[in-house]
Amino acid sequence: DEDVVVSGAYKTHAPFYKYADASVTVTLSTASTGTGRTITASTGIWTSDYVNHYIKVDGSQIKITAYNSPTELVGTIIETVSGGVGPHANW
Repeated sequence: DEDVVVSGAYKTHAPFYKYADASVTVTLSTASTGTGRTITASTGIWTSDYVNHYIKVDGSQIKITAYNSPTELVGTIIETVSGGVGPHANW
């Protein structure tokens, strides 16, 4: 598996697990790769602990770069999210 890098964010090979309730969805400001992408949760689940960690949305990795609120994070989309902006239950 080739390493993917977008604006200094590297694709990780670590395992992922969704700790939030299965009903929680996320919506993206855009599904394309790049920085400054907003990730909005359907309910307040985020904390500042997510910064510098990764989430996976429909199989695509996003490195979290900023915490705005319990419902909003900012990140770098490393791989285009094939399911579009969402909402996504598979994250």
